[in-house]
Amino acid sequence: MKKLLFIFTFLIPVLVLSQTKTTKPDSTKKADGAPHSIKDVKKFPEFPGGQAKMKEFIYANLIKPKDAVAGKVYTRFTVQPDGQVSDPVIIKGINKNCDKAVMEAILKLPKFNPALDKTDNPIICDLFLPVEFN
Repeated sequence: MKKLLFIFTFLIPVLVLSQTKTTKPDSTKKADGAPHSIKDVKKFPEFPGGQAKMKEFIYANLIKPKDAVAGKVYTRFTVQPDGQVSDPVIIKGINKNCDKAVMEAILKLPKFNPALDKTDNPIICDLFLPVEFN
């Protein structure tokens, strides 16, 4: 009985807490592995035509699901140095189908004008985008 109590009290928590979590590499890293700071960014990525055109593009390509409810889906995506959009993530969603519709619209985004660092070199940069369902 004492051995069993010892196992549940000490060994199980140690085994559970010692497991490592595998994570995807951070896509917002510099070549040397250090993350970009907001201080590194001279110019943030720009959608061709500006914010209004990006919003227009998203809503034109957003296929509203039948079970859509009013609310906002908060997303983050990465703009690569070549302007390509990658790694979209739902930060806060509404429901499975609305979230999926937003992800599909984001993946259709054309190339952005990339972010530039202080020396005018294109860099990786994350953007946040809320998408509203009415």
